[in-house]
Amino acid sequence: QATGTQSRILRLASELGLLKSLISPTTRPTPRSASAHAQNCDKMPISAPPKTSYPPTKDGALWAAARAGKEAEVRALLDQGASASGHADAQSGATALHECLLHGMSKMARLLLEHGASASARDRRGNTPLHACAAASVTAGAAAVAEVLLGDGHKVDATAANDAGVTPLHLAAHHGKLDLVRLLVKHGAELNVLDRQSRDPLA
Repeated sequence: QATGTQSRILRLASELGLLKSLISPTTRPTPRSASAHAQNCDKMPISAPPKTSYPPTKDGALWAAARAGKEAEVRALLDQGASASGHADAQSGATALHECLLHGMSKMARLLLEHGASASARDRRGNTPLHACAAASVTAGAAAVAEVLLGDGHKVDATAANDAGVTPLHLAAHHGKLDLVRLLVKHGAELNVLDRQSRDPLA
């Protein structure tokens, strides 16, 4: 549950529509550190178009079809026994679920979750699917999918940090996703948690 301080910060953020402005003078980053923070957030979780050629396995084919948004092909491969979590990109370590959430494909993400995709898998930078959901540029449906990830069926840790100490809350706040911020706080995320560069989610 959110504390009184957290609730007050969220209420003010909602009223002002300026989540990033709610920083005390002692914690406000310098222009240089703010720029570095933005660049850091924009890079996570991240996967460039795959450059690796994969053997023609069903799991690899499902990963590629899911990333491309080909729902019919994904369903067909699942019916043929392909695993929703059986393949990860060789370079980024991103699973099909990471990819779908990062690109805002909430319907595809739900399909993968319904077929056993791991909601707690980590990529090579330590990002979970919840990080990918928070980092996506597409805001529509982010909170709804995150609620599925955080629900009883999966119980994803809302406070999990990646290798840079960045939590999903850092990313959700950076991208101005107030609904997702509220949801993460409701599930235990802390507004004063610091990443490895000593920045809180409001920085």
